[in-house]
Amino acid sequence: KLKTKKDYQLVIKAQVITVKEQLRIETKGFVDNINITIYDNFGKIIYSENWNNNKINSSRVISFNEFEHGVYFVKITNKHFTKTKQIIH
Repeated sequence: KLKTKKDYQLVIKAQVITVKEQLRIETKGFVDNINITIYDNFGKIIYSENWNNNKINSSRVISFNEFEHGVYFVKITNKHFTKTKQIIH
């Protein structure tokens, strides 16, 4: 079966844990390289990573412990989609 664009799923969850603060990015149903970029409220790139996702269902956790409190934008891209999500830290 050929996968169509709607078969690919990306879930972005911002989780605030009592001791640690982290961003969890989960993929469901595909294997692909994913570029993760986090921008501050002024558009400055503060984090960038090329994630070689090699599992059908996978997740990546990014710690926000080193980031100042404020508003951030997380941009996730691959050859099938681009998603941007606002994060408040």
